Amino acid sequence: MKFKQPFLGVCLLLCLFGGGPLALAGNHPPEMERSRRLLDVLDEMSEQYQVFFSYETSLLREIEVNF
Repeated sequence: MKFKQPFLGVCLLLCLFGGGPLALAGNHPPEMERSRRLLDVLDEMSEQYQVFFSYETSLLREIEVNF
């Protein structure tokens, strides 16, 4: 039964380190999220990451996202 120990070790490592980033990503206080206009969020992301988004402004004008 030498197969059981390495298998359990791998399972333990995956449980400990595999779920870590997911747990950290969802571990922010809900009060940090706020409803914002999608156009504003895209403009901020465009400036921060120096990327361009192309979209029809009239279609996105009234859309709000929790971000």
